[in-house]
Amino acid sequence: MHVMGTPQSYRVRSFKEFIGNAEMKAYFLAVLASFLLARQTGVNPLPKGERVMLMGESRTGKTEMVNLFLQAVSCLEFNLESQSLCKLPCRNCAYNFHIDGDAGLFAEFSALTCSNLVINHIPIDCTKLTSAAQLKDYLALVSDKTIASQGTTIVFMDECHRLARWNMDHMILKAIEQSQAFFILASAEAGQLEQMLINRCVVLSTETAEPDEFENWIISISNQYDIQCEAKAVIALGKKAEYKPGLALNCLTKAMRLGGVLTERIVQEWRKEI
Repeated sequence: MHVMGTPQSYRVRSFKEFIGNAEMKAYFLAVLASFLLARQTGVNPLPKGERVMLMGESRTGKTEMVNLFLQAVSCLEFNLESQSLCKLPCRNCAYNFHIDGDAGLFAEFSALTCSNLVINHIPIDCTKLTSAAQLKDYLALVSDKTIASQGTTIVFMDECHRLARWNMDHMILKAIEQSQAFFILASAEAGQLEQMLINRCVVLSTETAEPDEFENWIISISNQYDIQCEAKAVIALGKKAEYKPGLALNCLTKAMRLGGVLTERIVQEWRKEI
């Protein structure tokens, strides 16, 4: 099966497509299960006041996992058994919340109607914050009573280690303690986080896949993009990418552009760019 684009543009549409990160996947699937069970009754099912911190190195799947969760919670026909978004796709799950949600107006408030429920999503990419005042304005959306009364608010703060420690102490802690929003925070640098912030979150760390699983995933992705693979190159890529999916996709894109064959030479000459 050939898909458009390059491996770098690959996006998952099912939790079963993730490799590694078993604990993180189980957590978000549990939240989705409670949501789907309660959605028929109209009772607000998502966690209120819950905070989860995703920790792990860059390119290990944190942001992709959250994006799929946000799509799934808004998908009109998410299938819990297949763990997949609908095949249409519907207008909600076709949307990339992390990328499209902050286009134009960075932390633009977007309300998505699911049945008779509303999901309020507030994406905050901390790499794009330029001042404490800007962060304060975004967090004002979290505490807005009008927005909160409309449904569940989900706040996704990506790369939160980029915040100054003063902001973590005086702004983020206050927001998560006083709000009923569901906070999802992600960081690639645990050492740069304020410990008091970590202590107030459920902490989930990324987990790499086993070599065999990772190698099978490389072959599967390669087949989707009509890339032929030398057996030794697949093994070499897993090792050199340190079993991080995002890094392996970079190398597969290079192989696709340089003749459509993943060779040992391409892997050995490849430089990881993060």
